[in-house]
Amino acid sequence: MRDKIFKSGQLVYAACSIDFARPFAEQADNLTEDLRQVSYGADLLLDAGWYPEGDAEGGFIVQLIRAGAWDDPLYKHSARQEKELQESIEAAALLAESLLGREKEGTGCF
Repeated sequence: MRDKIFKSGQLVYAACSIDFARPFAEQADNLTEDLRQVSYGADLLLDAGWYPEGDAEGGFIVQLIRAGAWDDPLYKHSARQEKELQESIEAAALLAESLLGREKEGTGCF
């Protein structure tokens, strides 16, 4: 997956070796919860993983987490196809970028 998809995010963890041309059932060892993590600023984390881990019937989950609040993600989307996964990551990255932009602008009145 292209690094540009993450925009200004900093890749902090990458362990994805899934081949979309092969059936997921043949790649159970690669279907892990920890595939990619990308940080945005001090408290935003884009996380992509496979759930349930090792289960070929599962799928990718892309989340945007603020300040470690895993139970309350800012963004959460599931996907099974490569294009859906890329679109989910792009959407989460754009949201992270927009949130970073708002933080830099200051709070103003509202």
